Amino acid sequence: MRKIISIIVFIILLAIGFLGYMGLFGDINVVEKEVGPYIFAYEDFVGDYAKTGPVFDEINDNLLLNGVETSQGLGIYYDDPEVVMKENLKSRVGAIVSEEQAFQIDGRGLKHKIMTVDKFNAVTVEFPLKNMLSIIIGVKKAYPALSDYMDMKGYKNAPAYEIYDYDKGVILYAFPIIK
Repeated sequence: MRKIISIIVFIILLAIGFLGYMGLFGDINVVEKEVGPYIFAYEDFVGDYAKTGPVFDEINDNLLLNGVETSQGLGIYYDDPEVVMKENLKSRVGAIVSEEQAFQIDGRGLKHKIMTVDKFNAVTVEFPLKNMLSIIIGVKKAYPALSDYMDMKGYKNAPAYEIYDYDKGVILYAFPIIK
């Protein structure tokens, strides 16, 4: 019986340690700062934001097959999922590319759209990027903190930006400041 209890306690401690590593227990610090500028290779997506993952993968795989290697993903989420039905949510998802890479994409006739995201002042939260679970945990922790901060400051709703920096292992959640 002692061995079983020891194993259960070990599994619980291991799970708690793993969730701590994923950022579940870390503090959320809301910071106002400049974000961007970025050149963005993207596709438009309409539907549940939770289903954008395959679109990110498709874009990254296509870029890589065509010699365009990126280390940052970007999702721009235009609608509030608490207000708009899941099947009507609008977003743009893809990868941040350099100016040279944007010319490569255009020159090779790839189907991806290209846009420039100008520098903007934003309310931000950084969260560790370890894997898909950290993205889910990050959304659950970052958005309430950002929403509370924006309400406190009297800022208006704006599209949400999620910047996934795979090299640094960080997700930057950002809302442009609109007074």
